[in-house]
Amino acid sequence: MPLALSLDAANASEITPFYSFNQSPIVQIYGLPAIGNAKVVAPRHTRIELNEIVANNFTGEPLANETLFLDGESYRTTLIVAHGLGPNLELGFELPYLAIRGGHLDGFIEQFHETFGFPDAGRSQVPRNQLHYKYTRNGTTQFDFADRASGVGDLRLTGAWQLREQAKEHGYVAALRGQLKLPTGDPESYNGSGGTDLALWLSLACGQAVCSETLHWYGGIGGLYLGQGEVLPAQQRTFVAFGSIGIGYALIPSVFVKLQIDAHSPFFQDSEFSQLVDSAAQILIGFTWWVGKDVSIDLALAEDLIANNSPDVAILFGLRTQF
Repeated sequence: MPLALSLDAANASEITPFYSFNQSPIVQIYGLPAIGNAKVVAPRHTRIELNEIVANNFTGEPLANETLFLDGESYRTTLIVAHGLGPNLELGFELPYLAIRGGHLDGFIEQFHETFGFPDAGRSQVPRNQLHYKYTRNGTTQFDFADRASGVGDLRLTGAWQLREQAKEHGYVAALRGQLKLPTGDPESYNGSGGTDLALWLSLACGQAVCSETLHWYGGIGGLYLGQGEVLPAQQRTFVAFGSIGIGYALIPSVFVKLQIDAHSPFFQDSEFSQLVDSAAQILIGFTWWVGKDVSIDLALAEDLIANNSPDVAILFGLRTQF
């Protein structure tokens, strides 16, 4: 089969969202999910994905009773396996490996901000490519982390049930998705929260009745229950709402340009810092390239829409295949 697929092969139900969620060091440790595909894996088929997210974080300042400083770069590599067990059921897992470093993107981000006249939020006042996460409250240090760390993160068990299938008379495709995040990572290395989290959400995509040959939409909305973690346990909330929405446009039959927005409600409370107690949102711009009938590549750049509440910059790369 030629590399340029027909839109029948890369149809609306296959225009999957970017694998993304907030990579703030104090958020990515929890079970906030990527919304996933609105179409479950076909029976007796398996989908395998390898996703890499490089995120650069810099935010913080001293206040009257609190000081917050988050400066570092994280590298999250996730293996995703999902298998279709029946006409409507999919089960799988996500296994991440995380590395936290001082990083290499600080100079690029400072130059980008200077070129376009964006505020640097104090980046130029501290050494480049350093690693330091620190939070004090009422004179007590809540966390202070400055050592490079790496390791396996929290294992996520996933499942999905097809609520509405792709059909010419249907305006949308829908799947009910769930995820159980287990505390297999190390909270002291910011590879996990130390708690068990449960997420449930609805994934949607346009169906054949409303999708054009070139333009498609997708989205999702749901809730996340947080088990008691070990990072700021006294300020942690127990419920977080989240959602994503995106559109994809076919430049050519095998290449879709996509724009996606991810958002969620706060994970913490009892603080003057917006980074802890306000909602977060980020925008992603990138593309999906179908290099074969069942093989696709994602590449995207993410920017924070609400300043300081998600990484300044995140770069995403994904490789997906199904057999």
